[in-house]
Amino acid sequence: MTIKKRYDVAVVGGGPAGTASAYYAAKLGLKTILFEKHSYPRPKPCGGALSARIIPLLGKEAVKAINCEIEELRLFSPSFKCLSLKNVPGYTVRREEFDLAMAKDAREAGAIVMDNCRVKAIYQLPSGDYEIAAETATITAKYIIMAVGFPKNALIRSPFTREEFEEDYLAMTVLSETPVDNKIMAEVNFPPKVMAIFFGAVPNGYAWYFVKDGYVNIGVGATALLLKDVGAVNAYKQFVIDLKQKGFLPKDLELAKERAFPLPFKRTAEKSVFGNVLLVGDSAGFVSPVTGEGIYYAVKGGQLAAQAISENLKNGAPLSSYHDNWKKDFGNGLDKYGYFLREMLYKSKRRMELAVILGIHDMQMATLLKNLIFGVYGYQQIFWKALLRLPVTLIKTIF
Repeated sequence: MTIKKRYDVAVVGGGPAGTASAYYAAKLGLKTILFEKHSYPRPKPCGGALSARIIPLLGKEAVKAINCEIEELRLFSPSFKCLSLKNVPGYTVRREEFDLAMAKDAREAGAIVMDNCRVKAIYQLPSGDYEIAAETATITAKYIIMAVGFPKNALIRSPFTREEFEEDYLAMTVLSETPVDNKIMAEVNFPPKVMAIFFGAVPNGYAWYFVKDGYVNIGVGATALLLKDVGAVNAYKQFVIDLKQKGFLPKDLELAKERAFPLPFKRTAEKSVFGNVLLVGDSAGFVSPVTGEGIYYAVKGGQLAAQAISENLKNGAPLSSYHDNWKKDFGNGLDKYGYFLREMLYKSKRRMELAVILGIHDMQMATLLKNLIFGVYGYQQIFWKALLRLPVTLIKTIF
């Protein structure tokens, strides 16, 4: 089947950034088509933690696809000191279910969703429009939103988009998500709906253990160059051994096959608008340098991209407003304060140890750590609140 129609917006990539872009573009009345190379539902390696702040941005199907509300956050220092926090403002999802739901929301909003349809090439026509040649469709569009994930994707390296990220600007994660009966997990020290982070389990990074409703998600993540030295898969396997030895995981539980994936973490894109092509999500570096979380920024960026296109089409407002708006909304915080906080926290195991100890001795500092992880405040607010609180926390810790 060959389809050749003209659209206002073509979205390339069907993860949260792409589906959110299509959802909001369609809601704004733009004739929108989305291309996803795999068939939904498709597996996606991801921890799947969501901040509560994302809920107002989601469509009804995406909200229904939330796996569970997190009941407890446990932060472990490198020496396994534990800070336990309740009233957690977060949720977990299974990405294959969540991404499918977001695609349904985009379709219900009016977007055409073409899954199992890989985009092979994009050409700019003399008219200024773009031709998108996909496996089962060839269309033209006035605007393109690129949501193809990791920026080494060949489409990102095309003449009208950005350069690749340097290697030291990348993080590497290895994880597995395994179905497991809640009753089995209740017999160990991690009942369902608990999210645990283990600082220092890998060099200058952390490991995680999310017990969802009916699933266990386990992974490690750190700067790609550092994990290359120790072996990312080896680091993951050692972490699993440690969990079983400490009684945190059933010793006879066979985990699903681990998967690795890279993501940008050090800075956002210096340029995100190329003619009528806009970058969103991982393609634009919309990832927290502190936690590696990117779903909120993907969805928010998709909303801002659709709004900028709508304003440009209706009244000629410059598309550059998209770059300015996401920079103001979250980009400056990620680049400046987020990266600074990352350097402060992950520079050494001693600093990671201290962060957990400070939280154990001062509940207000512990709450700031929780809010840092779940994005309750922007990184700039977290930085200043922590700085002002630090003298009191140190006194409480010492005495």
